Amino acid sequence: MFLKKNDKIIIGFYIFLAISFSSALFYNSTTYDDLPTPTWVLEKLTFLEFERTLDIDQEKLFFTMSDLENFPKILPRNFVSINILEINENIIIAEEEIQEKGIRTKFLVKHTLIPNDEHILEILDGDAKGTKIHQFFSTDGNFTKLTTTVDVNLEGILTPFSYLPKNNVYHAMDTVVTTFYDYAKGHDNLEKKKIDDLFREILLRPADKKGLEYFSVLLESNQITIDDIRFELLNSEEARNVIKPSELKQINELREETIVKIDNIYQEILQRPYDKQGMQHYGTLLELEKLSIEDIKEQLFNSEEALSIRLSTPFYQMIDELYMEVTGKHADSDVLFYYEKLFSNIAAHELQITMTREDIKVDMLDNLIIP
Repeated sequence: MFLKKNDKIIIGFYIFLAISFSSALFYNSTTYDDLPTPTWVLEKLTFLEFERTLDIDQEKLFFTMSDLENFPKILPRNFVSINILEINENIIIAEEEIQEKGIRTKFLVKHTLIPNDEHILEILDGDAKGTKIHQFFSTDGNFTKLTTTVDVNLEGILTPFSYLPKNNVYHAMDTVVTTFYDYAKGHDNLEKKKIDDLFREILLRPADKKGLEYFSVLLESNQITIDDIRFELLNSEEARNVIKPSELKQINELREETIVKIDNIYQEILQRPYDKQGMQHYGTLLELEKLSIEDIKEQLFNSEEALSIRLSTPFYQMIDELYMEVTGKHADSDVLFYYEKLFSNIAAHELQITMTREDIKVDMLDNLIIP
């Protein structure tokens, strides 16, 4: 279907509304073991009002939010797909697939436009049926004012989400608005925009200030090309851990062998069963062949959770502290097992050997650091 520019503007803007509410709906979902509880001590969400005044031209912000092709760049970790089912004058019906915190959901949404003034979104199916988002778009001098009201109607399995803390919901909506605002502000030259687009495409995030300045200087002086930057980002350590929204697998989509292997790693290193988000993340990366089993072991071993477990054991804590003094890094499993075996052998043979902290540091230099 061929769409005129104005049609693309309308579609894009309504997609933004759907993502805003959906991200807000599922924001912080992983901070709960299952669903928000207890509902009897929290206020039920029935109506929300959110307002932002932004230092940007209304038309520039509006066109940024309307450029459908750029949505994967603006919200690369959330936007999965949109399927336009019907366009009839100022009404659009679309199926929109959005992902947040590992939760992927589809909404059938009716969009109504009152040109330049009001935008109305209504969810037509599922347990959010009847939820309406009404957004007012206006200009105040050189600023743009966005006011959004939401009539919340959640039933069935979504009922507990009616009790999410308002602050969390407002924070999520604010984050989405800020994301579009930052993208609309853009960069001061074409080279920086190209670099930022590459970061969004490959690493699913905006370019950080340090990376942007580093690559832009090299690009502007013709020391590297855009293809060189693409190659470097694709082969970066960060890229190995990136999963596109369309790639993320649900647990029931993973191979049984994958689930067993990752659960064993969780039990070994974190001393607990896997959590849903962790299994989705590592299971997907393993089956995409971006990470190996050893890579996953290393990442979990060096996690804050694993570190806190090690520090709860006096012996491991001492070895970790000494290894940090010698190398500047936390002790890995090989180091810990080495000293555990060493001291076990000493005890087993009832040898009269005393090793001070300095003795252990010397041993680390002799046996673990220097080949």
